[in-house]
Formats: sequence, C-alpha cells, structure tokens
Amino acid sequence: MRRILVIGIGNLLQGDDGIGVKVISDLAKRLKEHGVAALVGETDVPFCLAEIMADDYLILIDAAAMGGEAGRVDVIPLDEALRGRETFYAHHQYSLFDAIFLTYPRMRGCLITIEGASFGYDTMLSEPLQQHFEAICEAVFKKILEQKTKAARN
Repeated sequence: MRRILVIGIGNLLQGDDGIGVKVISDLAKRLKEHGVAALVGETDVPFCLAEIMADDYLILIDAAAMGGEAGRVDVIPLDEALRGRETFYAHHQYSLFDAIFLTYPRMRGCLITIEGASFGYDTMLSEPLQQHFEAICEAVFKKILEQKTKAARN
C-alpha cells in the first residue's frame, strides 16, 4: 500500500492561516497509530517537497478564506487544487502547490481546507477556531481516514 502523507501548511504568524499546522501538530500521534505519516510543514516549501515521494497519497491541510462559516472543513481533490493553485495562496509568491505541480504533476491526494475567520498578523487563532478547535481536529481526522480508505481502494 502506498504511503499516506499528511502535511499541515500555513503561517503561524498570520492568525488562522496557521490552523493546518496546529491541527496536524495535535493529530500527529493519532495519525501515526493509524499508519499515516504526518508532517508539520508550515511555509517551508523546500522541506515539504524533500519529504514527498512520487507514489505518496498526499493530503495537505491548510486554511481557507472562501467566505464560508469559520471552522468548516472541506475536501478538494488534489488535481483540482493544483489546477486552481493561484487561488490557494495569497501572501507567498512560490507556494507548495506550485512546487508539487511542477515536480509531481500527477500526484494523487487531496487538500483539506479549514475555513478561517482572521488572517492578520497574530500568533493566536481567531475566537471561532479556538472555540471549536477540538471539533475541527476531529473532523479533519475523520476526513484523513476516509482518504486513507479511498487510497487503499485505488
């Protein structure tokens, strides 16, 4: 079976942009118990890219600002996220999405987004994400296990 690699990305100094990093930090031990590799990637594109293998099933966890309810968790197929990668980063000129698209254009996996509420300079999550952090982690964990099952079938 191919390796399932989950990478939490985002900037911990930009409020809710760091939610992917914080969720994966929280879930890493549980994921390992389920045979899922977890990586805290933050904004370090070269580090993340060096950890990805061509046959991985890649799951990226990142914040979103799509106008939905704060804390909402959505799954986007990775090929769709890579095709629309310009919409998935705002303050990085060269993103992990660009690096994956150029290095592994046929990479399989998904992007799990967590809708944020505040993306300004702040080391804390917004109040809605703080209040629902455990539920967000649980929702992301379930989505990761669903993706693991999907990867095993294909």
